[in-house]
Amino acid sequence: FVDSWPNIRENYYKLYDPYVKEYMETHETLHKLYSEKIQEMKNNKSYLNLKSDIAKGDILSTLSNKL
Repeated sequence: FVDSWPNIRENYYKLYDPYVKEYMETHETLHKLYSEKIQEMKNNKSYLNLKSDIAKGDILSTLSNKL
């Protein structure tokens, strides 16, 4: 194990950087998508016709929790 340590560290960093990059890009894409969908919901006629502010808040809260 000790003799393999330099290779283990090297392989770790070869995997780590692409993983972090992919994770950040995916998170950014999802955040943008959910933000767009929340805005679409705010402009949706069915949503706008809801009489209850509580119902509107629940819907937006459910979507916002995905962020």
